Amino acid sequence: MLIETLTQAATWLREKMGPDMGTWSWGQLHQLRFEPAIAALADPALKAQLSVGPLALGGSAASPAVAGYRAGDFAVNLSASVRMVLDVGDWDRSQIINAPGQSADPTSPRYRDLVDPWAAGHYVPLQYSKSAVDRHAETVLTLVPGRGSDVSAR
Repeated sequence: MLIETLTQAATWLREKMGPDMGTWSWGQLHQLRFEPAIAALADPALKAQLSVGPLALGGSAASPAVAGYRAGDFAVNLSASVRMVLDVGDWDRSQIINAPGQSADPTSPRYRDLVDPWAAGHYVPLQYSKSAVDRHAETVLTLVPGRGSDVSAR
């Protein structure tokens, strides 16, 4: 039974990852795709623009790099998209990462800018104080309600 099971597993793995075991990796099977729920309603071009990945990941549900997966296809279905290391004595020394990026606009260069550092386990500085934010800001967006707007202060 053991030999038969191992033979079937090796055959399946060769079909999925090729004949050379030296090139096999967990990330070839264990992949993550960021796809917002709204993508299900989008046309194919917009769905592709909204989606990020597939992205090869290490980890499992029982590892420090938590990345649970579906047993049927090994696709990642659980992971921490936001991770933080906070320095409460000096907030500007804190580190953060958010995947896939800093923007919810898929046309923005910041939409998927953090996905690669996130997957590699890296962090970026968390600019916290007003002076740190002002020093590092690339753009400033000011939203002002128009006249006759139904927006009101509460």
